[in-house]
Amino acid sequence: MPPKTYETPAELAQAARKYGGDTRREQMSYITQTGSAGHPQEQLNGLVSHK
Repeated sequence: MPPKTYETPAELAQAARKYGGDTRREQMSYITQTGSAGHPQEQLNGLVSHK
């Protein structure tokens, strides 16, 4: 399945649940650490590319 662009943190979290709890914790931690710095979509795309 090709990487998907996530439109909202909720979509990202839903997808993360499919791939396992550890992945979700890492992604939520990343979102918490970055806060509002940068464009939200860039942050989400960065999370997806880390897989």
